[in-house]
Amino acid sequence: VCLLVLGLGIWAWYAFLCVCCGAGNATLLTVAWRHIKPSNEYERNMKRLAVPWVFECIWRSVFPSLYLQRFVFWDTPLNSIIVDRNFACVGELAWVYQVSLALRHVDEDIAYSQGRSSRRWIRATAWLAFLIYVAAECTSYYNVATTNEWWAGFEVFLDGLSFLVMAPGSFYLLHACPGSVFGSSAKLFCVVMCVVCIAYPAFNFFVDVPMYLERYHADEKQHKHYFHFFEGLMDATVRRVPTHRVDDWKQDMFWMGAYFLVGAWSGIALMWAPRLPSATRAVLQVGLSTQTLAGRPLEEKDPSLLSAAELTHEVARLETRLDRLRAEALSRMAALAPVASGRCASSSFSAGSMVANFG
Repeated sequence: VCLLVLGLGIWAWYAFLCVCCGAGNATLLTVAWRHIKPSNEYERNMKRLAVPWVFECIWRSVFPSLYLQRFVFWDTPLNSIIVDRNFACVGELAWVYQVSLALRHVDEDIAYSQGRSSRRWIRATAWLAFLIYVAAECTSYYNVATTNEWWAGFEVFLDGLSFLVMAPGSFYLLHACPGSVFGSSAKLFCVVMCVVCIAYPAFNFFVDVPMYLERYHADEKQHKHYFHFFEGLMDATVRRVPTHRVDDWKQDMFWMGAYFLVGAWSGIALMWAPRLPSATRAVLQVGLSTQTLAGRPLEEKDPSLLSAAELTHEVARLETRLDRLRAEALSRMAALAPVASGRCASSSFSAGSMVANFG
């Protein structure tokens, strides 16, 4: 993106935002929404939580802004700083909750496969990550209102900390999760989380925070006047500084491109709700039992007419049915074993008695 901008100017960067981060993400979200058919509440929540996050990324790609400088790309209320901040608050909280929800459910799936309860400390760190992000959003509103860059640095520090606290759980689950990396969506999720929970905080701590602190010290040298909170919120609502100068945007181009593109992709990918195959079979088994109790026979379809997702579910359903039949057969064999043993013992006793009498 930076090389493109240096060669072609601000409009190349804006075209990238609109085409890739805006139209591209809108297309991906639409396709994913139509393709994914959730079968339980967890999967439904993971699908829904992606929408506000991806919508926010699309909106901010078309109407980019820099909060504290009041820089906007278009002089319209749609590009207002406070509008951007409100969308960002809802979208970011939805995204972090989506990530933490996936982490908790992968832990539960692994615990189920190992015949134990889920790890309390992993659940606690997942919730803590979300709460830290809530604090970061509150901090963001404060720095947007006051235009104090120090608080902007503290906000991105909290953003990074939110994911850093999920790193131990991610590494633990990666070790505990059975199978290969591409053997299940749960394992792949753990691998990605291990990378993100280190790379994202590192970028925030060593790139973003120093950038905001540098701006803060420059403002201090110029004896900048900071707004009071409510005064600043009003200013963020009505004041806009339209600019198309590369120098005004260049320090923020990288993180905005990564945020609006890769960040949105992560939310869309999580719509598939990471799970272990064994846990998926357990869910399908519950569905089978429900259908049987309701007296609704399962429809038999020509396999050639099934989609890839339907074929996967059908295979899982048959595997579950086979497991249940195998378990029932073993149970009946175990029940018959004592009877067979008793009969053998009786036969041996009778034969012994006859030999004794004969003697």
